[in-house]
Amino acid sequence: MRVLFINPPAFNELTTQIGKKITDNSSFQPPLGLLYIASYLREHSDHEVRVIDSQVDRLSHDQLETEISQWKPDIVGLTAMTLTMVDVMLMAQLVKKVNPEIVVCLGGPHLVIYPEETIRLKAVDFAIRGDGEVPFSLLLRELGGERQFDRVPGLAYQDKDRGVHINPPMSPGPGLEDLPFPDRTMVPYQKYYSIMTANRPVGTMITAKGCPYSCIFCGEQTRHLVWRSGASVSREMELCKQLGIQEMFFVDDTFYVKKQAALEIAQALIDRRIGMPWGARARVNNLDREMLEKFKESGCRRLHIGVEAGTNKVLETLKKKITVEQARRAFKLCREVGIDTMAYFIIGNPGETLEDVKATLALACELEPTMVQFSRMTPMPATELYAMGLKSGILPHDYWKEFAQDPLGRVTKGFRPMLWTENFTEDELSSLADFVTRGFYFRPRYILRSVMHVRSLHDAKRKVRAALDLFKGTLSSRKKPQKLI
Repeated sequence: MRVLFINPPAFNELTTQIGKKITDNSSFQPPLGLLYIASYLREHSDHEVRVIDSQVDRLSHDQLETEISQWKPDIVGLTAMTLTMVDVMLMAQLVKKVNPEIVVCLGGPHLVIYPEETIRLKAVDFAIRGDGEVPFSLLLRELGGERQFDRVPGLAYQDKDRGVHINPPMSPGPGLEDLPFPDRTMVPYQKYYSIMTANRPVGTMITAKGCPYSCIFCGEQTRHLVWRSGASVSREMELCKQLGIQEMFFVDDTFYVKKQAALEIAQALIDRRIGMPWGARARVNNLDREMLEKFKESGCRRLHIGVEAGTNKVLETLKKKITVEQARRAFKLCREVGIDTMAYFIIGNPGETLEDVKATLALACELEPTMVQFSRMTPMPATELYAMGLKSGILPHDYWKEFAQDPLGRVTKGFRPMLWTENFTEDELSSLADFVTRGFYFRPRYILRSVMHVRSLHDAKRKVRAALDLFKGTLSSRKKPQKLI
């Protein structure tokens, strides 16, 4: 069979960020999940497999229609996340427009939450919940054979009478060590970049899966944690280096949930003399000098750290299991060791007051991260916060489920994600987010520090472009915060 995987465009992606132009220009990351499935199929079957990343190639719908028409796939697999479902459904309809006989299969985080709603959507033939490598290969076997779809773990489908079936997931699935490395040559890997670094191209890797924490705003909580060995990670990075990839970002929920595993990876990178800069997501409560120094020695350039709020009261409400003092200590250690930081904060948390917002801005300035992002609290489906909102009436109805039932129809009626409006209106939250963003970035101290750390002409252009995008993203509400602060 001819199997085509497509990372859909993001023309209509829902966003909660304060300046979509900023996020549009910030980075392009390879579709790692699709590459894992495609590489698994190449190793374990004789199917003809292709991957299209329409985002990095900036393909229009007309161009994608031409690609599909010319390549003539038997099945198309699409990555589906809740915030991208509008573009996913437009892509599914486009596939059926080219040829109604092409099978459309969706996979991704959205399917874990809304499998039944998704499989009832027009133009969707199948949906896979959870890891897709083995289930997708089994789906291909059944499509080419007896069509006994109840044999495919994690598969959602409709029978001939349009009855919905959702198969239980495969347990256990293959471990990270058992999967082939994603074949990055299947996409234009030279095009991927990040606003956080002047190095190009950048790559992404998975070293672990799962997160043991229970933040009320996050739906990515997984108690089953798995790690890769240092030997496996260092070997994959070596292959990426041979391709010419200049920097790597580990996309694990939190890179070093298990300290010994993270230290093993860092030591393996040192022993193999990889010499490639890398970054990862981190938490402030389990960082220590030993880890940071080993990370730095192995090539770590930056850590992305979720702080979220400037008061312990709000952090306790969010169930972050961190404190403001831990944040101060972690960022101080990063500065001393020489590791850049990207700090993340949220405005409009449950119970948050105007004084708390001011404390968040003050803490962000005190921590002195290399960059910072302020988001507005947006309750996402399958989170504790979303359930709290429905119970309290802050969210008047289960609007995410309604969106999942008809993404295109809801958007045409003006759908957009709701913010947490316990103490502030949506306009006030947008104004506050813009205000704290300018309050951080437009300080003379920060501007001077940024200028002093310019490493090259390309680096200077990158920072100037980011600053201009930031300014354009906040200009429209520049006067509004004065009504609050």
